[in-house]
Amino acid sequence: MNLIFALGIFASAAALWLTPIDHLWFLAGCFFCIGFFVFGPQMMIGMAAAECARKDLAGTATGFVGLFSYLGAALASYPMSLAIEAWGWEGFFCLITAAAAVISLQLLPFIKAQQPVTEDE
Repeated sequence: MNLIFALGIFASAAALWLTPIDHLWFLAGCFFCIGFFVFGPQMMIGMAAAECARKDLAGTATGFVGLFSYLGAALASYPMSLAIEAWGWEGFFCLITAAAAVISLQLLPFIKAQQPVTEDE
């Protein structure tokens, strides 16, 4: 499932990068798709933390996972601002698209791990 979201982020970021500035409705759709595909894994991680914790600690587990997700977002903003200063917005979108492609490639081995095992094997 995360591979689908990563590919969606890749396609949405690439579409946003390559869309001319005067196509406002298409740009708005690209921003919607980026938000949709970013929220999916974030929701699944929070849900997994709540499911793995005891009933009385589900809120704490979700908050702890949220702490690290927001900390990661905050720490990523400075290097991304350096990339924008060095290469402009073209470099920023190239970097985001490349990062989404790398994440998609890293998630490929998990497809085989998710296939159900039959009794014949």
